[in-house]
Amino acid sequence: MVAIPFIYFLALLLHHLRKNKWRIDIASFILVLFAFSGFFSILIDVFELRSFDTQSYKISFTATFVYCGLITLCTIPFMTYSNLKITRIEPIRNSGILKFFAIIFFLYFFINFYFSFDNIVRVVTAEDMVDIRADHYRGFDEETWLSKLPFAARLPFIPLNLISGCSWLFIFLACYCQVIQKMPSTYSIMFFVSSINGIIDNINTGGRSAMIYWLIGAIAGFLFFLPYMNKKYKRRFIGLFTIIASLFAFYLVAMTISRFSDRYAGDISGTNGSLISYMGQSFINFCYFFDTFDCPLPTLQIIFPFTYKLIGYPIQGSVAVQQMLSAMSGKVLGVFYTFIGQIITTTNNFVGILYCVILFVISLAVTRRVKHGVTNLRQAYFYMLCASVLFMGLFGHYYASATKSFSIIFWLILFYIVTPRKTGQNANK
Repeated sequence: MVAIPFIYFLALLLHHLRKNKWRIDIASFILVLFAFSGFFSILIDVFELRSFDTQSYKISFTATFVYCGLITLCTIPFMTYSNLKITRIEPIRNSGILKFFAIIFFLYFFINFYFSFDNIVRVVTAEDMVDIRADHYRGFDEETWLSKLPFAARLPFIPLNLISGCSWLFIFLACYCQVIQKMPSTYSIMFFVSSINGIIDNINTGGRSAMIYWLIGAIAGFLFFLPYMNKKYKRRFIGLFTIIASLFAFYLVAMTISRFSDRYAGDISGTNGSLISYMGQSFINFCYFFDTFDCPLPTLQIIFPFTYKLIGYPIQGSVAVQQMLSAMSGKVLGVFYTFIGQIITTTNNFVGILYCVILFVISLAVTRRVKHGVTNLRQAYFYMLCASVLFMGLFGHYYASATKSFSIIFWLILFYIVTPRKTGQNANK
């Protein structure tokens, strides 16, 4: 059973690529991610790297079918209406609002980086990052510079911190400003650098996930805007990506070695075993929880985190929710199990399936707008937002935090304001 996702998604990928004349689109990228993860799921069983409750679990056909079926269902809209069908993305009439936010978030990055610098150095140079990560899971993180400020001084930075939560979105804006809006390269670079804002908090707690998400989001943004890029901008994007990705790779290697080098699983070192487990555990964990887990206290907080924050719900954040449910159920949550798995562990199987059906319906309504070939900023954003649930959903539900939920809502409202209601062919009717 463990080999089925790899074989299935690889076959589906090859079919889709052949249909698209071997051109890579967002749907292809999603299928690559899940096929890639499926390959590492096989390695987990080959090297006996299963952890926690899944060690003696036998993967069922039902869970495997649901896993492959739901991911396929959510991907169908992007396979049917590929972003390659878009022949033109219309610019907005006034670039001023984009220039304003590029400058604001670029300045906020330097403020955030400056005040976080000492803690970043402490984490990067720590002899044992295990303790730092353990403190995070126990809720003993060192206070951020923002939390140390008096409330009045903190006020201007709170919305900036919330709005900058989604790294892929800033890369999306960086590409849009350069290749569609034809703004000076300075603003594109500002947005690109601002995308790192959402990573700083993760570094401060010795985490890896935000950097992996950044890399995935950067590739997705590049693929979406690739048809409109000239050679000069392709080189510029790849250059910036290479510089930042290299720095992240250095940190990821150092942190992984620090946390896992002293562990062994058979003939596999802790570092190699950690990388294999990191990439491949989502399918196995999804199946395990789908087959065996009954949530002791169902909550929709993973789906509506900002709403729960607004009403002052006492348990805040996905980590806190997972810790509470782990304590109540006696099973280890907080592992990777895709966005669907994170939803079913905090609700139930039906809600996870229903979520995918609703996502399919919304995605189909959004993606079919590209069939005429002309779209705009708002519609392009909708397309990528729906797709991001999948390409950012390999490990868990990317939008399970209030910060990311607030961010996508803010930019959605802004894009509605600045984008004309009628575009291209519709405007001429």
